[in-house]
Amino acid sequence: MSRLGLILLAGGSSQRFENEKLKQLLPVSQKPLFLYTLDRLTSCIDFKDVVVVLHPSIEKPADLKIAPGGDSWLDSVFEGFETLDPGLDKILVHDAARPFFLVEDLLKLVDEAKKHKLVALGSKMRNTLIKIEKPTMKVVDRSDIWEIYTPQIADRELFNLDKSAPCTDLMTFALHHGIQGKILPSSPINIKITYPEDALICNYLAIK
Repeated sequence: MSRLGLILLAGGSSQRFENEKLKQLLPVSQKPLFLYTLDRLTSCIDFKDVVVVLHPSIEKPADLKIAPGGDSWLDSVFEGFETLDPGLDKILVHDAARPFFLVEDLLKLVDEAKKHKLVALGSKMRNTLIKIEKPTMKVVDRSDIWEIYTPQIADRELFNLDKSAPCTDLMTFALHHGIQGKILPSSPINIKITYPEDALICNYLAIK
């Protein structure tokens, strides 16, 4: 594998978590969530450089390279990118709030990134989709609809493209620039901790 770097995103304000603490600090196996996720990533991949995009209210671990969060998910990614070693070839981006990716999915992602400019984990839509067009509703065909998750791995060149488009992740950013990425099926336990109820699921999965 070419030189691979890591941007771990832990800079959000947890507005939907509705808790006194940021979800990045949710205790998982006696560690803050963002460090639990970081340890899982670095235990199975030899990253040549690592940066954590961290919320300013969180105490910075002394042994980590830290970048500030941006106004959006993509802005935070670019903040992290500016802090990474400029000699990297590929960069893995992952949300700290997704701690339960399967290692085998991660390794498949790394292997597939050798052949593509961008690879992401995702899942085919499983639930019925309804579009409300008042006063009526209609069913949306879900047969070719995918949800996009992290981790995502992209060529370094992708991060140097125009950043003005309002994109929500690297896959939509690449598509905006005419670059076709690849989606790999993800384990369904690769959930994102978003709401207070997710904390119960988080602790259940952590002991499995």
